Amino acid sequence: MPYVFAAIKEVNTMQLRDMTVISELGREIYAVRFIGKLEDIKKESTKLVLTISDDEATITTIAYPHISRHVEKAISNIKIGDKAIIFAHLEPTNKICYIDIIKKPNEKEELEFMAGLFLTYFKHAFNINNKKQS
Repeated sequence: MPYVFAAIKEVNTMQLRDMTVISELGREIYAVRFIGKLEDIKKESTKLVLTISDDEATITTIAYPHISRHVEKAISNIKIGDKAIIFAHLEPTNKICYIDIIKKPNEKEELEFMAGLFLTYFKHAFNINNKKQS
């Protein structure tokens, strides 16, 4: 399943319906990518708890550095206040967002992400699907 673009506000609406993770917009969002500013990092015994926010919402995410050294290294390169692009999968029963990939974007990557996010919501708003019309 590809990571879908989403805003943190939409990710926070995750719920399980018929074994599918759905947002309040009716989109399938099990695997999701979003952008935000790192607000806080808490180290616990086996995990890192990161608080990420954008202009509208805040989300708490979890990373397990002993499982993914790549995630641990990437997080160590991101400072409080830096923007990050997060690829994650969601567990809606307990409202948990597990980080798969986290990256501090450069200006080009941030712009590409914002363009992808815009196109995603534009297509959703106008009910445009990705299938070619015959």
